[in-house]
Amino acid sequence: MARKHKYVITINFDYDKSKLVCKESVPYPFSKSYKDLFEIFENKIEITAHRSNRLDISGVFENYNSAIYTQIVKSLVYFYSQVGKALEIINISIDYIYDDELKSNSDIKNGEINQIVKNNDDLSILKKVNGKALEVIFEETSRGHAHLIAMTHLVKSFCSESIYDAFERKWKAFNAIYREAAGSSNASEFSRLCFMRENVISFPANYPLILNEVAKLDAKVVREKLRWVKFIHNNFSNLKRPELYKDFILANDDYRLAEINKSTLSVRELLLKNEGFYDEVVKHLNDKIDNKVVNNPHLAATLCIKYMYFVRNKSVHAEKVDSSFRLTSLTKEESEISWLSSLLDLMLIDLVNGHSNFN
Repeated sequence: MARKHKYVITINFDYDKSKLVCKESVPYPFSKSYKDLFEIFENKIEITAHRSNRLDISGVFENYNSAIYTQIVKSLVYFYSQVGKALEIINISIDYIYDDELKSNSDIKNGEINQIVKNNDDLSILKKVNGKALEVIFEETSRGHAHLIAMTHLVKSFCSESIYDAFERKWKAFNAIYREAAGSSNASEFSRLCFMRENVISFPANYPLILNEVAKLDAKVVREKLRWVKFIHNNFSNLKRPELYKDFILANDDYRLAEINKSTLSVRELLLKNEGFYDEVVKHLNDKIDNKVVNNPHLAATLCIKYMYFVRNKSVHAEKVDSSFRLTSLTKEESEISWLSSLLDLMLIDLVNGHSNFN
């Protein structure tokens, strides 16, 4: 069927530079072999779409499941990630052209637009996202959809009023990516997280940003940032399976983790002694500390997967008062969340940049 109905969607931003960022033919939902043309500049986005049937222009922004709306979301995610600036939208116009003749135009002004970002939001870290790798969000595949979802949460995390909301959005982005990367729809959350840990450890070259960052850390900094004793009490509270705590310690070779675990060993010391695990655990810890064994993948995986999962669950499962329901700032907790968020940003960008490494 001839596609005589042409639509040109133009999104203008408040910026004085006009360099071309990306020009790409992008498939759309249920399009088979048809594609739309994306032209993304530093100050505007233009999407040219051809359709076999006439669309209801007025309903484009009300129907979140429409193909056109999905294309707009893709373009905005790419724009904000590559420009790395919180630019507000000046206006959005949609031109309807039939047989090369302009038939109608719909224009949405600034005041009618629900801005994705605000001018004071800091998106600069998104410049670390590789533009070519990010084109995965243009794909009509499960991987493309997962990364598009992840990137919407990541971009919006920098626009959150609360650092707790920001962290939750980043974790949702992480969840979307590792759920797709693990590959099995029947896999448990635990097995997916184990998959991610194993991937970080087995393929460290795929995680340059997060590993470079944790390489700068020492045990004192990490210990001061985290609630390690609470983490141990929470994650290793099953006294019927004391081997879980032992296995956790033995699974990590990094001397900084060893120092932290040794300084908090008294929390489960009696249990380890009763089960006959104590000497083995202490020998392992002393060996890593004495030899200053550095294992950045072990530290990164423990912080970004094991520990952050604990933090996230404490909040989501409503086990404590809402973190924003405070009259004064909880400096320790806020400092922890903010620091963890900065690490998770790097992990997420590594995952987006290296998505092709997953089968």
